[in-house]
Amino acid sequence: MGKGVTRHFQGIRKVGVQETSLRLFKAGRHEMLNETNTEEVREHVLSLLATGNKLDA
Repeated sequence: MGKGVTRHFQGIRKVGVQETSLRLFKAGRHEMLNETNTEEVREHVLSLLATGNKLDA
């Protein structure tokens, strides 16, 4: 699950960008806000906005 996006994320980290994170949603594909778990995705996005994008380690 998410092999391509995981490789891309690792590449971002490799070039020195550390303030980033990766969150994969089970059964997620391309349009995360139009998937069957849209409520879970929306809640995650809203929580990032509410915390100023501070992610838990």
